[in-house]
Amino acid sequence: MVCGYSDVPFECDGYVLHRSDRLEHAGGVAIFVSNKYTSKLIKSNPIEGRVEYLFLEVVDPSSKSKMLICCIYRPHRMTEYTDLLESVSDISVAYEHVILAGDLNSNMIREQSVQNDFNSLGLSLVNCPLPTHFTSTCSSLLDVFQLCVPAFSKHDLIFMTYDFISDNSTRFFNYRDYKSINLNNLLTEFDNYDWTNIYDLTSPQDQLLLFNSNIRRLFEHCVRLRTKTQKPAVQPWFNLEIKKKICLRDNAYKRWKRYKTESLHIIFKQLRNLVTKSISSSKRRFYNDKFANAETPGQVWKDLRSLGI
Repeated sequence: MVCGYSDVPFECDGYVLHRSDRLEHAGGVAIFVSNKYTSKLIKSNPIEGRVEYLFLEVVDPSSKSKMLICCIYRPHRMTEYTDLLESVSDISVAYEHVILAGDLNSNMIREQSVQNDFNSLGLSLVNCPLPTHFTSTCSSLLDVFQLCVPAFSKHDLIFMTYDFISDNSTRFFNYRDYKSINLNNLLTEFDNYDWTNIYDLTSPQDQLLLFNSNIRRLFEHCVRLRTKTQKPAVQPWFNLEIKKKICLRDNAYKRWKRYKTESLHIIFKQLRNLVTKSISSSKRRFYNDKFANAETPGQVWKDLRSLGI
């Protein structure tokens, strides 16, 4: 692609195009996202001669689940990719679902160093050990997830299917609203029923069935059925400060797993202990404040129900 070139020639029905064009020459990286998801740019690097990448956040509107997707192009196997690893380490801690796709120009079948670097960030190569790049003399695994047309490239056409499922979906349940019963309407309905039919039956079992049938119809008509939305539970003691500390802890863990130095291990343990202490303090402070003003057992039970206990 050429920087500043219109999206029109590349438009695809039902998809939104995100692109990061090279600043000097034609080329770059791009991602098509289905328009049933919302997507936004997180970070990109269009500098030619370095690893080019494009980070997107993709959100499923129904479940609010978020996914981080990154498209990568490494121009040569000797090209340094530390900036890419640091970007993945910094950004991915906020996401449960992370996918990296692209051409690394490193034969992942024989060269383990690149794969080990990404494994240290908690990522796994899903299409190993199948080759994706073919010449007249050899085949190699260069593309971890790239779509190319075989007629115009030596790269094979590969696909990946990913189940983007989250447990944080909104749930619904039905219940009978006894609090809104209108007693006058209930008594009127009860009087309008012809209860003498029960005496016309000779079998006690038939009489009981008719009586229960009338009561059931009265119940369904006078006690309204309502639907309530049950949203995912949010821990009331959890706050932004704890979230930031968790991100710092996870980031420190990934750096320690990658470099394996004693100093990074000490930093990780300190942040891990800080997160544990912060959570305990926040829980204690919240519950103390919650029940401090509960003067009666009824108020205590009301506070417990509000917490879902």
